[in-house]
Amino acid sequence: MVGWEKLAARTNPPGLKKSVSSVQIDLSAIAKGFAVDEVVAGLVRLNCNNVLVEVGGEVYALGTAGLNKRWRVGVEKPQEGFGREIEEVAELENAAMATSGDYRNFNIVDGKRFSHSINPKTCRPAENDLATACVVADDCMTADAYATAVMVLGPDKGLALCQKLNLPILIMERSTTDPLNPVNFKKRMSADFPVSSEPTQAKPKAGIIPVFISASIVFALAILGMAAGAIFGNKQLQGSCGGLANMSSENDDASCSLCQNPSSECVETRG
Repeated sequence: MVGWEKLAARTNPPGLKKSVSSVQIDLSAIAKGFAVDEVVAGLVRLNCNNVLVEVGGEVYALGTAGLNKRWRVGVEKPQEGFGREIEEVAELENAAMATSGDYRNFNIVDGKRFSHSINPKTCRPAENDLATACVVADDCMTADAYATAVMVLGPDKGLALCQKLNLPILIMERSTTDPLNPVNFKKRMSADFPVSSEPTQAKPKAGIIPVFISASIVFALAILGMAAGAIFGNKQLQGSCGGLANMSSENDDASCSLCQNPSSECVETRG
């Protein structure tokens, strides 16, 4: 089911034909980078000179972010789960950056980790310690293609290829052999990678569960505060029609034991 030769394309009228019915088309390899380039080209035709376009981790920074400052784009630490944290910040101007990784999409079978990146030589998942590959290029489709290729080649061959092609690159590889606990990483980058010299801003770590717990505590404290205020304030019971405080007995006395005023002094609301 793998191979470009199993798919035929026609331009006029546009169409695709599969020679094997079970073949599926996956556009995630370089399609996102191509889409970014197309969006940027459309914005340039609309006379937009300073924009940042991002599609699924692939980004192009056109012009500046204001005040002649380069666009600052975070490179995520390759950690699994809901928590997210910035590892490095790249500064871009009229350049593209693409990031590929296997820390969001993978499988562990019998204690062995399998990447979603497929090695075309073996038609099997790539086997190396690389967790993230971040490549900078003149256009986003090129950056996207080489980031994916580096994930298959591995850290050493991937770095060598990008340095040969003068493509700035940053990689993070696992420094632990435990596939169920990949928490330690070794970071390497080329000398021309545009890493920011400014300090990284606060790193977002909170996932959905801590946020939910914090919100629940805040609501509980608010409800307790309102209840305490009502109790210690000794307020009369009230309702949409005045409540028990407006009800009187035959002697014109207040029927509600919580009300200290006779009903004649209360506002008449009965119709």
